[in-house]
Parts: sequence; C-alpha cells; structure tokens
Amino acid sequence: MGALIPETFCRAINVNHVFGGPPYYNQRLYANWQNNEDYLRDMSTIMRNCNEILGGGSVIAWNIANGSKMDHISHHSCLFEEIGFQYVDTIAWIKSGANFDIKRSCHITTTGHYYPALQWEAILVYKKHGPMPKMDSQGQEYMRRFQTNVWEVTQVILQGEKFKHPAVCPVEIPYRCIQSYTKKGETVFEPFGGSGTTLIAAEMAGRSAFLMEQHPAYCDAIIQRWEQLTGKQAKLLGNISHQNGQLHSP
Repeated sequence: MGALIPETFCRAINVNHVFGGPPYYNQRLYANWQNNEDYLRDMSTIMRNCNEILGGGSVIAWNIANGSKMDHISHHSCLFEEIGFQYVDTIAWIKSGANFDIKRSCHITTTGHYYPALQWEAILVYKKHGPMPKMDSQGQEYMRRFQTNVWEVTQVILQGEKFKHPAVCPVEIPYRCIQSYTKKGETVFEPFGGSGTTLIAAEMAGRSAFLMEQHPAYCDAIIQRWEQLTGKQAKLLGNISHQNGQLHSP
C-alpha cells in the first residue's frame, strides 16, 4: 500500500492515468486494519494523493470488489466523489470462475447460508475536471473488440507460485485501461504495486509507469518480473527519506 506520495515525486512527474488495485480491507494476510474506518481513511488519503499528481481531465481506474459484509464498491465510489472526481463508468470484470479461496464462498456447504461465491469485480472509472482524454490509433484499434462495460477476463491461477503474491490482477485489465485512457509515451501511476501487473501492462503498451509498494518481497518480485519481460536490469536510483520525502543516492 502507498499512503504517502513523496514531495519529490509529485514535483518531478506529470501523470496521465492512475490504475489502482487497492486491498479489499483485510481479505488478504498482507492487510491488517483495525477497523473499516481506518481502512477508508487510508484509501481516501491515497485517492487525494493521486488527485494531486494527475493532470486535468485524466482518468483513474480503480479495481475493487465487495467482500464479506462490506460494500467496498459503494464506499470507494463515495470517497472519489467526496474528493471531487467526476464519475465516468463502472466496468464489470467477469472471471471464468468464482473465488473459493475466501470464507464467504464456502458458506453454502459449511453453514447452509446463501452467500453467492464472488465471480466479478468492479473497475470504477473516475476523472479529474477537464476534457476526457482521447485514445490514439493504437488504443482505438485495440478497444474496438471490447465495446461494452462487461469484460470477461480469466483470473490468474497459481498466483503465489508464479508471481510471489496472493492477489494478482491479469495484465489484460490494466492494459485495456491504459489503451482506453492514455496515448503512447504517456505516464501511468499505480499506488499499490503488488506483483507489478500495471508495470508490465504499461511496458507492453509503450507507456512509462511509476509504482509504489511498501512490502520488500513484493518489490523484489516486481523487479524480477520486469527484468524477465524486458531482458534488462533494473537500477537503484536512490532512496526516499521518510522524514522529508527527498531522494538520496544509494
């Protein structure tokens, strides 16, 4: 999770698009909020920070799903609108099967209660005030195949074994968003680096990408994944100070 965007980062770049894949509260072991109020407060902070670095009219796509007894989709939508983002769309990502790795999906057989297994997630689409970005020719050609607000995309299996992360989004999801809301050569930001999926999508689409991730093991996984895709070697440019947000050489 990336709750604080350093001042040097904000001053140095102009972001054309944000693709965010936030934690769904404490659904995974890497998340440990004390209560839902703390969770939503952190999500609001991250959204506000994204708002600071986005250019006028730029779009933020937010991959979020409801969890057990929590309407995350509605809560996150309310946060975006409180901050001042304009609503654009809700896209439904339909998976090839349900997620039976969480307790909710097992209630029918274990308790006899009907809580349907989760098989879809939302992509909330909001934008800053300003003209809606137009696709370039590459984006138009690609997105002609996906003209509805329902995207059927197979989920990633064996996530931990393949990518060393328990919640991996398919590259196709951020790739479609990048093609829809940016042009070649523009910049994408992902505040929840995770397994590096947004970085891979941006690389494949010919965009630059900035990611934030606080878990050291996931940072290593992101670097390894990018190096395997590109055949290049990542370089450490410096370290961000937690005290003043300044970049220091290694």
